[in-house]
Amino acid sequence: MDKGAAMQTLKYLVKHHWRALAVFVLAACLVVFFASRVVMHQVWRNDPARAEFVVKPWMTPRFVGMRMGVPPQMLFEMLDVDGRDARRMTLAQIAEQKGLPMEAVQTMLSDAAATAEAERDARRAAPPTPREEPSE
Repeated sequence: MDKGAAMQTLKYLVKHHWRALAVFVLAACLVVFFASRVVMHQVWRNDPARAEFVVKPWMTPRFVGMRMGVPPQMLFEMLDVDGRDARRMTLAQIAEQKGLPMEAVQTMLSDAAATAEAERDARRAAPPTPREEPSE
């Protein structure tokens, strides 16, 4: 199709089917917009600078547990606090309550994350247990 024929077709669409053309252009713009958002979000999520998680004093144990993949109960046991009491306490408040430096609390959290990961790896590596067949 040469350039003149393409212009004739475009003029025809604008003149006779302008609503359909407007909907098509709007849909194409939306597709480009959302596709670019998906691509940008994936680039942002896979950024190596974001991969390193640094524990800050303002964080709560539940937030750290969710971010590090540690069950909350394991964190509460490791920090030796009651789950109900520590639900809204920050790590700085827990360290102050226990009389520990923040670095010690961060070490405890790192140990809990390592333990949780080792347990997950052990579950993945263990062969599945066979089910017993029901006896008749």
